[in-house]
Amino acid sequence: MSIEVQKLENCEHEMSVKMDSAEASDFFEKMYQREAKKITITGFRKGKAPLSLVKKAHGESLKIQNLDKIVVEKFWKEIDARNIDVISTPVLSHLDIDDNDNIEFKMKYETYPEIELKDIKKIAAEKIEYEISEDFIDEEIKQVLFSKHKSEVIDSVVDNEVIIEIEIVRVDKSGLAIIGEKTEKTKLYLNSPDANKNLIESLISKNSGDEFIFTHVPQHEHHEGHDHVPEEEKFQVKVCSVEKVILPELNDEFVSELTKGEIKTVPEFRQKVKDNLVGRYENISQRIFHSSLMSELVRQNDFNPPNSFIEKTLASFIEEEKTKYPNKKFPSEVNIEKMRESKKPDAIWGVKWMILRDKLLQDHNLKVDDEEIDKVAETESEKTGITKNKMKEYLTNSSYFLSNLKNEKAFKLLKENAQIKTVKKSV
Repeated sequence: MSIEVQKLENCEHEMSVKMDSAEASDFFEKMYQREAKKITITGFRKGKAPLSLVKKAHGESLKIQNLDKIVVEKFWKEIDARNIDVISTPVLSHLDIDDNDNIEFKMKYETYPEIELKDIKKIAAEKIEYEISEDFIDEEIKQVLFSKHKSEVIDSVVDNEVIIEIEIVRVDKSGLAIIGEKTEKTKLYLNSPDANKNLIESLISKNSGDEFIFTHVPQHEHHEGHDHVPEEEKFQVKVCSVEKVILPELNDEFVSELTKGEIKTVPEFRQKVKDNLVGRYENISQRIFHSSLMSELVRQNDFNPPNSFIEKTLASFIEEEKTKYPNKKFPSEVNIEKMRESKKPDAIWGVKWMILRDKLLQDHNLKVDDEEIDKVAETESEKTGITKNKMKEYLTNSSYFLSNLKNEKAFKLLKENAQIKTVKKSV
């Protein structure tokens, strides 16, 4: 008998095994005894025929039918003996047996990558501290007022406080509609921060029914090594209707009605808006900060992750995309392979983070313990009315929940050790 383990690429290995007939016969003998209990031979009750008759009548066919099982049994015996942590379903890549029952086979499998994490104290990350400006608060309040606006039809665009319905279609350089281009009808609030400034300027002083050509130059793109100067695009625009926006007056009465009496004065309302913005941007800052820590950990410890993990993650991405369609099925025009390719970089990065995160927690002897799950189960039980035991069972089997707990532990550890620079940013 001989065994050889060869490292292939990424985390893939191949075990080559040669079993001589003496060792193979032990496996075959166990197999005959097991299979004989299922066989009926004339003159004997099922499973009661002598083993010699079973071998004579069915020996060769049983040997061929169960050869793969014998190979798998041998493979796992050797894996256990070497204490190898296999993370993918092994694949039989070669199998042969000669007339003397000497067996040769090769099995491919994946293991976790061997990683020695670099010192996390050398990780550097920025944490943004957002400062909420008075102008930004004004803009947010204006959005609230706009949500309660009234309007009246007018003939022309006198200022930005209007909603315009337009028909727009892309045209060629001579101003003729491009074949196959569809006319789109849309509404624009000219005072929206998201509105195209050049288009707004073109619409000022236009009357209902006016048509004009609008030239749009996409944003200049810079890529490493070269600049890409985009070509200008032309559109035929027709003004279908104009509505004057009438915003409600911001006063104590409006505030009280809006909040159903919870807030009674404009200054209180303004403070509430500011508090909400502070909370929102603290969450944004936290997400950016965590993403930065994750990226630095991956960058400093980059490696090629197991293909099986990438494929599993990609499959979950595709299943998640399915939920966005009726009956959770992709329409015929969706190119699934193209979708897989577009999502593959995210899948690879996600697998890298997961493996490095788990290695980080392992190196620092941190793990999700039963007491933590018990505490969360109790809190969620009080919120939902579900019994604590059922909630705990659900959480224990939720990969999403357990992954989030691991993330929290990893982030806490990284924050305690990384070199963090706070950067102030006004919005």
